[in-house]
Amino acid sequence: MSKGIDSLKMRPQRRMLAPKTGALYRWLRTNVHEIKHARRRGASWSEILMAARKDSVDVGEDANARRILQKTWARVIRAEEKFQSSKRRTPERRNQQARTHRLTLCQAGYL
Repeated sequence: MSKGIDSLKMRPQRRMLAPKTGALYRWLRTNVHEIKHARRRGASWSEILMAARKDSVDVGEDANARRILQKTWARVIRAEEKFQSSKRRTPERRNQQARTHRLTLCQAGYL
């Protein structure tokens, strides 16, 4: 492997949001740790919805606003977990897991 590619693999990861990302998703992503803490302490979705509105996030006033908030929160949590797991996986560990997976497939007769 070339030194250039190695340096690219070792560079710190940044979580970049697409320009089209909605205001609610951005707000949830920015405040993910505070919201997790509030949820653990028993904060309801309605309270989180009011907090978003106080921060000028246009969530909507209809009955679906809480459902939209919950679905968007689930997306944020999945993205956060994916990012955290990718930080834990070093290139050496990824290569080891790939070799183990290929070996398992070979032993099972798929390769």
